Amino acid sequence: MKHSKSSIIAIQRRATKPEIELEEVRTGKDVQNPFYISDNLGDLKGLNYLTNRTKIKTIILNNKIALERLNNFDEDKTTLKELSKMIKENEKLNDSVREAHCIITDGFKLFSADNMRQFTPLISSKRHRKLRRFLNCCFES
Repeated sequence: MKHSKSSIIAIQRRATKPEIELEEVRTGKDVQNPFYISDNLGDLKGLNYLTNRTKIKTIILNNKIALERLNNFDEDKTTLKELSKMIKENEKLNDSVREAHCIITDGFKLFSADNMRQFTPLISSKRHRKLRRFLNCCFES
């Protein structure tokens, strides 16, 4: 089972003789032996949350300094140069908050009821061990 940023979960398996012949007819070339094909098991929305979830902590830690500066802001003592620097930091802060929001939204898509229902046939199939390995790979940080 391959892990990628695609929302489709697929398992590669060795092709049967009729599938190899069909592929050779389709491409017009001999295929290498052994030939592998992918079986799609499901399409999970928000799967990229598993790869991006660690970015949220990084975003929070990176913005902590900017938030502390905003908290200690004193308009009477601030120079024009410092104010310009704060404006740029605030723009970066806004961008990173939007990025964190998008990652969290993907997480909600992943754990929605309709999406979770797709796991039932995957887990009950003969290939549940490969799915478990795939999910373990996704949740490792």
